[in-house]
Amino acid sequence: MTRIAYLSLLALTPALAFGDEETDGADTALQSWSVDQLCSSREDPAARDELERRETFSSRELNAIEKGEVRTGMSKEALLCSMGPPRLIFAAESEYEAFPSIVDAYVYDAGTEKPLAAFVEHFEGRGTVVLVLENDDPQVLARSVVSTTFRCFPPPRNGRICNVETAAQAAGRSRAP
Repeated sequence: MTRIAYLSLLALTPALAFGDEETDGADTALQSWSVDQLCSSREDPAARDELERRETFSSRELNAIEKGEVRTGMSKEALLCSMGPPRLIFAAESEYEAFPSIVDAYVYDAGTEKPLAAFVEHFEGRGTVVLVLENDDPQVLARSVVSTTFRCFPPPRNGRICNVETAAQAAGRSRAP
């Protein structure tokens, strides 16, 4: 080996090793972050990889988080990770069955493609999105949020079933012969 080639190899070896340590250091740093910190940096692929590694969210929820979407069935934590904090949270009208629960409307309008409200049912310490309403007109959305009724009850085996209707649906149903 020529002397110049040998010196070049000596110069490159530490630089390559340092580059690997830097990458490993970034991964290690992300491991110390809270889920909230990772969610606030969800645009960074390394943060999304760390969320996936922790298995905090299902693959369906991770897909929604990556796209900034809201889907029924996702957890309240995944909703907050995907969309951030809502502009408003308020209790929606609820009709309780034998198993009471609380339904809150998480309203998002700034920075979203369409204003939306995600209805989160809280049951046995877990929040789940049971309905997502979108509308270009925030006033129409606000009326829909106020006039939505939930009747949630556990099915015989697993999960929960929520029958949801807006005031317009209820009026249409009551007019039927």
